[in-house]
Amino acid sequence: MKKRIITVILLLVFIVVLVYGLNYFSIFVNQITGKVVEENLEFDSGNLLVYLGIGLIVIIGYFVVRKMRSHR
Repeated sequence: MKKRIITVILLLVFIVVLVYGLNYFSIFVNQITGKVVEENLEFDSGNLLVYLGIGLIVIIGYFVVRKMRSHR
């Protein structure tokens, strides 16, 4: 059980790092191309919650499916 909790935490951290990495990458690309950066910051911070929500749903769904299979 402890291993599962650690796995979930690691997955959430990975998702956050991935989203923030993409966020900074898009800002970096926009600075090179000379586009507006401020709008993207607001847009991506809103996306962070969406990505975290999707990540949580996927993780919970994964464990529910595993429990259902192990009971059969």
